[in-house]
This record gives sequence, structure tokens and C-alpha cells, in this order.
Amino acid sequence: MSVTKDDVRKVARLSRIAVDEAHLEELAGELNGILGWIDQLNEVDIDGVEPMTSVVETKLPMREDVVTDGNIPDQVLAKLNRYMDMGIRAFVLSGYPHLEECDLFAKYVLPKLNTCRLNELQGRLVRDPVTPLTTAPRS
Repeated sequence: MSVTKDDVRKVARLSRIAVDEAHLEELAGELNGILGWIDQLNEVDIDGVEPMTSVVETKLPMREDVVTDGNIPDQVLAKLNRYMDMGIRAFVLSGYPHLEECDLFAKYVLPKLNTCRLNELQGRLVRDPVTPLTTAPRS
């Protein structure tokens, strides 16, 4: 299979990537080179070769699954502040942390973060929002 300028143009459009017309031929050449390497890899006889995750058989060192604050809440806060300085205002804290880790984050990091309301920051104010949070009975 050979990639043409038209193929590159189509993939760029579907990927929502702006590619200058002058670079289409160059990118087609690079993609054809990659496909050439893939063709070479497909010629390798791998019958009887077990799948592996590394060329060296090693065991990963294990540690106890103990919850700590990592003793770095200031580093965590500094990193979050750097992201906010770049304009990132919303964070998803993932990794399925332990409840105790969430408590430590809430105790040592959250109180030091400057918070904002995204709708106010982005100018998306609704005069009288109707949501379960605004209309549900309070206890």
C-alpha cells in the first residue's frame, strides 16, 4: 500500500490536524517509510516465540500497599499551581486512590488551592439554574 498526498490530506482532516499543503508530500513519504518498516516486521517468522513484555526476564520489586501522604504535599501543590498558571482549571484526580489518600489530599493540599467557579470564570452564568442541587429539599 502506498500513501498519497490525498490520503494524508484526508487523514489530517479526519484527525482535525492542520497540515500545510507544502508538507503533504513530505508526510506521505514519512508514512510510506513507516509502512515499509511494518512490512519488514510482518516478514519475521515468529512461530514458537512466546509473547513477552521485555527482552530481559526480571521481576519487579514489590512494596507494601501502605497509604502515606508521600511526604510531598508541597510538591503536589506546586505542580497543580503550575497547571493552573497554564490555564488548566479543572482536574480529575484518578488512579483509584485509597480513601485514606483522599483524606490526606483533602487535609494537606486542597486547603491551599485557590479555587474558582468555572461558570463564572468562563462567563457562563445561569440566572436561576434548575438542578437537583438547587431545587431539592434541604435537611
